Amino acid sequence: MDFATKVDGKSPEQVVAYSQVFWKRCHELIDFEVLMEMAGCPELITNARQEWKSLLDAKVSKAQCR
Repeated sequence: MDFATKVDGKSPEQVVAYSQVFWKRCHELIDFEVLMEMAGCPELITNARQEWKSLLDAKVSKAQCR
């Protein structure tokens, strides 16, 4: 399966170009190791997204009350 053809909203060329830049610069990410661990475990990614969404929702809700 060619991953580049499975990304919605992006052409295969765009996905390939992004991938090349990502792998050249990935060491610049603060939590690169964590991201790579999560990539091997989809449920970790889902849990992290849910946690981030909850934190963001709480922050937005708090800001709206002021």
